[in-house]
Amino acid sequence: MRKALSLIAVLALAASACGNGDGGSATTTAAPSTTAAEAATTATPATTTIAPTTAAPTTTAMPTTTLAAVSDLEAGLFCRDLEPLGYSYSEVVAYWVSEGSPDRMDEDRNGIPCETLYPAADVLAFWGDPLPTTTKPPLTLAQVEAAAFDIWPESGLSRALCTADGAGALGAGSVLTCRPEPVPEGDHAILTALVLDDDGKVAFAEAGVRYVVLDPETMRGQGAGLLCAEIIEKDSFKMDLIHPEYAYFGALLYWFVEGRPDRMDADGNGIPCETIFPASDVQAVWAGGLIDKGLSG
Repeated sequence: MRKALSLIAVLALAASACGNGDGGSATTTAAPSTTAAEAATTATPATTTIAPTTAAPTTTAMPTTTLAAVSDLEAGLFCRDLEPLGYSYSEVVAYWVSEGSPDRMDEDRNGIPCETLYPAADVLAFWGDPLPTTTKPPLTLAQVEAAAFDIWPESGLSRALCTADGAGALGAGSVLTCRPEPVPEGDHAILTALVLDDDGKVAFAEAGVRYVVLDPETMRGQGAGLLCAEIIEKDSFKMDLIHPEYAYFGALLYWFVEGRPDRMDADGNGIPCETIFPASDVQAVWAGGLIDKGLSG
């Protein structure tokens, strides 16, 4: 019985050995696995770029200004008033003609108004090339001296010597002082000369000892910036310039030495203070020649 059990045990061991091959331990090999994360392909999300929209620039229309017709413009304007408003050169000339061709718009009196404010091409296009001109040769000192000699209120001189009050060419607005040659003994006349225009018209009045205020330097001493009504109230005017023609000559002299300011010529016609003097006396001075009312002696 024990032999039989032993045989069974031996047979069992033999069977076990045959099943395991060469006697190594049995192993189980797992099939390689693929990680889902590794196998997955990362998809790049598609992006859409929206281009910015640019609004078309807007253009604001400038308001247009309608110029008044030349015939509707106020009187007394200057070139400097009209040019900035946008009037063409031909329109400015039309205004000048409608105003009677005043010197205030033609300072050099050459018959071509406002030519310094407009392009030369515009001026030439209107008048033609070369420009027409009424310019005369400039007034000379010799001409003033000859005129002074011809109207000198005293006799016995051989010539008159004149000196200009200030530098520059002689023309409208120039002031001169004329003295006799040879100089007589004692008191003698000295003439103050006012050049009235560029054509050579000159007004003379006796100055010197008898009419001191009509000396240019003495006139400057009356004070700057005065109006017509203020200058004629000066004591020197009331005492020395009794006759209205002399008084107006004095007012004109003051206007000249002050640089012909607009404050004394409100209407801009180139004739200052005419509203406070008799018209006949104003006209007599602007006619030129010697202001003589029997006051010389």
